[in-house]
Amino acid sequence: MAVTHVITSLLVASAPIVIGYNFNYDTGLIYLASTALGALIIDIDEPKSFAGRRLYFFSFLINMSLGHRTITHNYFIAIIGLILSWFYWQNIYAVGFFLGMTVHIMGDEMTGNVKGAYWPISERFSLFPKGWRFRVGGFVERVIATCSTILLIAIHGYGVMRGIL
Repeated sequence: MAVTHVITSLLVASAPIVIGYNFNYDTGLIYLASTALGALIIDIDEPKSFAGRRLYFFSFLINMSLGHRTITHNYFIAIIGLILSWFYWQNIYAVGFFLGMTVHIMGDEMTGNVKGAYWPISERFSLFPKGWRFRVGGFVERVIATCSTILLIAIHGYGVMRGIL
């Protein structure tokens, strides 16, 4: 689900706050927004997704020709996203965009529904064993989203308290 992808991506992207990296307000906000954008843009291949509804024609074409969770759910494409966003932003925002894309792919890989996350190296390999897989929108995903939200609030509360944000 889109909300789970955004929350878990923001949680991973918040690691610099824990280690004490000093963001000014604008930089931190844009960094987190670029992370959320990276987490959402991956599902451009599904017309019913958050990104797909906003770019419906483009999303429809990708979905009809390649299907869902194929070309866009690929770590190689995420690396290309990092390179392109680095040329555009040339700073930490590109890293946030890449983190969002990568965490999204990892989350979908845990459902066992990703085809070719490691293409062109392998189409069948998965970093996560079958025992780690769960159903999209099911109980496990809700637990992950809830725990991630609590941790995210705690991390950002810690950052505000220390004056990092």
